[in-house]
Amino acid sequence: MKKILVVVCVLMMLLAISAVSGAEPMEPVTLRVIMRGEVPNDMDEIVAELERQMADTINVKLNLVWWPNSDISNLTRVSLASGEPNDLIWHPGRTDMTTFVNMGALLELDELAPIYVPKFLADRPAQMIEYSKYKGRLYALPLGVYNKSGHHYNVRDDLRKALGMEPLENREDIIEFAYKVKEVYPEIPPIVPGSFGQEQFTTWATFPHLAGKRDEDFLMPTDALSGDLMLYYKHNNGKVYNFFDDPEPSVQESLKEARQLYQDGIIYEDVLSLSTYRDAMAENKAAVVSWGDIIPEPTYVNRLKTVVPEGEIASVFNYTTEPGQLVATFKAWNYQSIAKVSKNPERALQFLEFTQQSQEIYDLLAYGIEGKHWTNEGEGKYLNISTDYRWFPYLWVWNPKYDRVVANATDKEFEMEMFLRKAPAEDFVEQWTAPLLFDTEPVQDALAQYTALQAQFYGPIFNGVVDTDEYMEMFKSVAYEPLKAIQNELQKQIDALGDRSFVNE
Repeated sequence: MKKILVVVCVLMMLLAISAVSGAEPMEPVTLRVIMRGEVPNDMDEIVAELERQMADTINVKLNLVWWPNSDISNLTRVSLASGEPNDLIWHPGRTDMTTFVNMGALLELDELAPIYVPKFLADRPAQMIEYSKYKGRLYALPLGVYNKSGHHYNVRDDLRKALGMEPLENREDIIEFAYKVKEVYPEIPPIVPGSFGQEQFTTWATFPHLAGKRDEDFLMPTDALSGDLMLYYKHNNGKVYNFFDDPEPSVQESLKEARQLYQDGIIYEDVLSLSTYRDAMAENKAAVVSWGDIIPEPTYVNRLKTVVPEGEIASVFNYTTEPGQLVATFKAWNYQSIAKVSKNPERALQFLEFTQQSQEIYDLLAYGIEGKHWTNEGEGKYLNISTDYRWFPYLWVWNPKYDRVVANATDKEFEMEMFLRKAPAEDFVEQWTAPLLFDTEPVQDALAQYTALQAQFYGPIFNGVVDTDEYMEMFKSVAYEPLKAIQNELQKQIDALGDRSFVNE
């Protein structure tokens, strides 16, 4: 029987390869693909060119469905629960993935992936594949180029120069800059954080605790509540802390700072009215925003220049490139999964494999049309020259083998970018919980309860919009029990990993 299975697998692999590179086109199919954010102006042109290239092989047509950053998790969950005819599902992994798997909405890929996406798997670090599994099974294909996710502050560097300030180096410099912006440029909100859903990690009091440096101040959100510090890891030892029981002093200081900044008019007064913070700086409506990578997104910079031709954006971050100092899970933050209801799962996987076949195909989807949307600057670098096709390879093709670095990155940005991308895994400290994807099923009701309350309290508190002590007590009065249930279940699942004390050796 094993020999028969091996023969079948080899034959299927050969068919999969020939589908990508062979001469005979397959019967046409249309794939419904869930994407995040706003559709770029020239997306139709890119899709048409991609479909032209696929016509002689896998013959796929694309129906791209775009949902907003702020509500994509909920919209995807509803879509999957209703059985809509989805094929490919983008999601940020972690709790979304486990929720969708527990719903029975995602297809298991352990047998299909080696057959239909061998290059996709081979181009990514082994740890990224292994630590993307849930309950020992592969339900999602990781999209990533980093050993560890980057985080930085985007700052308006043209305003910094006009104010006569030296380059900003740290959070204290950023706050000083924000106060000067308020004084000299009152029409520009100094700081615009995110507040809800996938953007709550950018709330002002949360963001400084995401670097994950291995020192006495090590603090990270947990695997149960990504971007939420009401549960946190204080030391890299597998213990889960509950802020209601153990209000971490460093977080308390951040909350106090956020409240002061909001009262002083430094944090945007209508921050809770924004569906996303991501457009603010590009529209000349923010001097500082938090961001989830290292180098300012080039299409974002170009959008700013259409409003303020002299506009510049610079990075400020507090990471280190010293080996052995950063704690990493090696997990991706972006994934593609196949909906279980898909009528064309093999073709959907073949599509993902097709996008990984060459630098030219990758460039088309990641950066757009060369000469129109971007230029090749050599040595793996590129320059974005248009606002009509934005950078979003993380949604469907992100590949460390092909991904380029924006040519106008500063030396410091480039150094950090290359360290997070290219340094060997041994240069990072493995997080205690790296093998874990939190199983949400035992606490589904508690998570639903807490998530609803989180939307009501977390963003306002962690952006300083409301009185910290008063609202934290209100939050505790309604959220303590569900949060405690989540904490206990998470601790139980971490303990089941066994002794992992070697990660700190």
